[in-house]
Amino acid sequence: METLLFWIPWFLISFIVLKIFYAKYKASYVLALRRLSVSVNILVLLLFFFPWIPGTENSGWTTVTEKNLWAITVFVFLICSTLFLFFSRFLFLKIGAAFQIITGILFIIAMTQIVPGTVTISLKYIAPIIASLLLLANIVTVLLLWRQIELRSRKIAQS
Repeated sequence: METLLFWIPWFLISFIVLKIFYAKYKASYVLALRRLSVSVNILVLLLFFFPWIPGTENSGWTTVTEKNLWAITVFVFLICSTLFLFFSRFLFLKIGAAFQIITGILFIIAMTQIVPGTVTISLKYIAPIIASLLLLANIVTVLLLWRQIELRSRKIAQS
């Protein structure tokens, strides 16, 4: 029963989102998807200040300042993605989307390297899990943004 309570709303939400953002181009869709992507990235950046590593009380930011290469890489890619998504030129949006996709993948790899093995997750250390889920959802957002850019290009080519 719990599975149905998850998959039925998920199917409906996916259907609605794809119907709205995938089928036709609108400049307002591009703006909304850009704003959503930047907002999610800012939320993830804020999650860098919460505890991440059980036992050490280190936050993501502490891990960056301790010169952990994985944390620094993810942080830099996240900043780059956010900056490129601020611009409205389609080339910059595509670059920002590419950075976003790479960031989402690197974040998961980084967390498996920073916290190897099995740990018990408590609410205190849930920030990296929330960040990874937000980044995965944001990958879908930037893919929809990319689709909007492609639809606009096709619309211009047909004119």
